[in-house]
Amino acid sequence: MFDGLPALLRIGSYDVTIVIVDQMPDGSNDFGEFSYNRSVITLRKLQPTPAFGVDTLLHEIVHAIHSFYDIKSKKDDEERVACRLGAALTQIFRDNPQLLTWIAKSLGSDTLPK
Repeated sequence: MFDGLPALLRIGSYDVTIVIVDQMPDGSNDFGEFSYNRSVITLRKLQPTPAFGVDTLLHEIVHAIHSFYDIKSKKDDEERVACRLGAALTQIFRDNPQLLTWIAKSLGSDTLPK
């Protein structure tokens, strides 16, 4: 399911390692987790569907953005959060083109628009 997913993503000024595991390290039934202290996204190998796997990865990327860009949901209004998320996702997709290729393939599209 995660074939072709890069082992390292640049998120902001940080390099985040992607680790695929059979079981989550803490024994939970979670499908993924982000560790700020280790700068690691851990994904469980078996996901219900490829789209679920994409969702899980994007979910963990948003956790990384939340940490690295210091988004505080209680103090940040919706527009400020949307602006930061938009800028962060643009940077992630620009600096990690292989991530877009993997997403397109996982969602059933063999080509990206040119």
